[in-house]
Amino acid sequence: MPTNSRELGRTFVIGVAMSFGMSLLACAYDKAPSGARNAAMDLLESPFQHEPNLAVGESVACTFQPPGIDLSLFGIDRIDDAESSEFLVAGLSLPFNVYRFDEDCNLVSSWNTIFSGLTLTGIAYDAAQTGPRNSSRYYAVNPTGSINGYNSFTGIPTGIEIVLPLTLILPGPLTKNPHAPGNVLYVGDIISDVVVEIDLDSGSVGCSFANPDDMGLGAFGNGISEAADPAVCGGASLVASSGTPGEGQVTRATQLDCVSDVCRDVWDLASPLLPFGETFVNGIEEYRSEADGQVYLMAVGNATRTVYKLDRPQDARDCQGLEDDMELVYVNGQTGIGDFVVEVAAGSEIRYSMAAPAAGGPGNYVVHLNSGSPDDDTIRALPSGIGTACFDLFVSRGATPASIWNCAGKTRHVGESNDFGVPITDPAPAPADFDVRPFGDPVNYPVGSTWTLQGVIANPAASSPRGASLTNAIVVTITPPGL
Repeated sequence: MPTNSRELGRTFVIGVAMSFGMSLLACAYDKAPSGARNAAMDLLESPFQHEPNLAVGESVACTFQPPGIDLSLFGIDRIDDAESSEFLVAGLSLPFNVYRFDEDCNLVSSWNTIFSGLTLTGIAYDAAQTGPRNSSRYYAVNPTGSINGYNSFTGIPTGIEIVLPLTLILPGPLTKNPHAPGNVLYVGDIISDVVVEIDLDSGSVGCSFANPDDMGLGAFGNGISEAADPAVCGGASLVASSGTPGEGQVTRATQLDCVSDVCRDVWDLASPLLPFGETFVNGIEEYRSEADGQVYLMAVGNATRTVYKLDRPQDARDCQGLEDDMELVYVNGQTGIGDFVVEVAAGSEIRYSMAAPAAGGPGNYVVHLNSGSPDDDTIRALPSGIGTACFDLFVSRGATPASIWNCAGKTRHVGESNDFGVPITDPAPAPADFDVRPFGDPVNYPVGSTWTLQGVIANPAASSPRGASLTNAIVVTITPPGL
């Protein structure tokens, strides 16, 4: 739970930040191993340090605690050219250690960054374009106003220095976004809770966006990462940590970028970390594991000086198809972007539609309607690299959908068209409305029921050699009339 001293410290800093600017950092370096910190330091360090207990939260897969006694952490990034998932986590202050560890939370190596500032906040890895792997570099934020480059894995300065705009009061979290065009970094301001795009080649400032939880009093935006899968959120390519002043700490992460912030609360950080005594997240890194294909998040805990690998139960975010342009299934003209849920009031129209792929094709498809919403037990990988579906689409290996609409054939594998078990005529090729119920269906779609709609469609631009792509999935919930 948040401490009163931290809440007061946070309020004080935000109130005086515009007057004192970067002079906050001069006070921030007066460290103590425990106890209350200077109010300015509360933005970078937990006001209290906690010993992690040994209880294992149900969403914590493993933990990594770097060697050393008096070590504060800020910033994490994935080594994106590693053969397996490895990460860098940085020390906030002297001797500016950087620790390299793997996704099973094992230390691989460490070194010191030859850093000229008093505090090192964000860190971002950048693979070299040519040459041996050790010629790659990483960037670190000096909160006095610059991003500097260092050689991996020696910490020797590369000579790269990018001066940050004066509008950034206390720059901290940093990430290099491989999903954005160009060679860009994103750096967050801890006080204003604004994230700014920086062009590495020119040093120019690009777009910016505010933390969606910032209500004028700050939002604890102490972490930012590239998104593991922008396609699940309409292309939003970043993930930022967040939490309100009332919550007093980072409690969640939101998937967003300069264009969109509709995917709120994609990660719950408070529930899995509180059993460990962790209340102060100073960095996040979302990634898809090469080992099992699942999405995880590394969270840097400053209060316990520990990195936590978080796992989450799978849901509709994890089965939205491989291609970015396969948002083709609609329920009443909606796709449920953000949470992939479309609510339909009982007694009102239910209309299911299939749009045609941008690449064209014959428009042949099969759609399944399954009872319930997707989870770890229902999500299945489809053959031939078609993608991971929310429910299995192959009746030949046990799929039991409630209804099927099939104008693609192969009925032995994916089933014949039927409406809750009653045979029906095959639907028209896309684009088409393949099921319309003007007044709902209280028998088959009772109030409180939940359904998942998803299909596969012929696509000339498919990544699968089968020439077919998995569509988006929509969770349909039937609500009482008039709500």
